[in-house]
Amino acid sequence: MPAERQTRAIRKNLFRSILRKEIVFFDTHKTGELNTKLTDDIDKIHDGIGDKVGSAAQLLSACVTGLILGKFIYESKHIISNLFII
Repeated sequence: MPAERQTRAIRKNLFRSILRKEIVFFDTHKTGELNTKLTDDIDKIHDGIGDKVGSAAQLLSACVTGLILGKFIYESKHIISNLFII
């Protein structure tokens, strides 16, 4: 979802900046080039952001789960060893 918002904002900003260009800019750049900037390059950014956000969420949840399980196992070993000592 954040990737969608970011790419939408980038597309809007790029489109606004293209509309503000002087006429000479459009004489030197072809229409296909502008279309490529609006689609291909921003799609690459979207793919990069989307993958990174998903990977970060997966890594964070794995770390939290590992810490919780580690604490549980550590405490359960002490509880079990204390039962045998008493």
